[in-house]
Amino acid sequence: MWQETQSVLQKSRKVLREQLEKEKMALEENYKCRMAECEREFREREEKMKREYENEKRAQQSHIDALLIKCTDLKGENNLLTVKVSKMMDMLAECAAEVNLQEAELAQVANSLQRKKKNIGDECSYTEEEYECRG
Repeated sequence: MWQETQSVLQKSRKVLREQLEKEKMALEENYKCRMAECEREFREREEKMKREYENEKRAQQSHIDALLIKCTDLKGENNLLTVKVSKMMDMLAECAAEVNLQEAELAQVANSLQRKKKNIGDECSYTEEEYECRG
């Protein structure tokens, strides 16, 4: 009887070991499947993030390129306006010089007229009815 009990115990242990081994294998298989799924999901998310990053990078680069073009355009416009202002300043200086010259000529003409009037006034005598010139 002792041997039969031992034999039953050994068979039970064997059955339990086999069940344990099957459960262990099932758990390992489940673990492997979950790990593979997690790795796949990780790669998908990583690829998605890379695509989003690249798209954002392209969008930012496009914005930077547009700003650089606008900056170049504004620099060109600024240079043109600088040339125009310089030209207008030259024209203003020329006009000012002409005005000064004309004022000097007018002053000379006015002085000349005053001298002539004075000379004429010295040579003429005035009466109430007419002017008589001596000369």
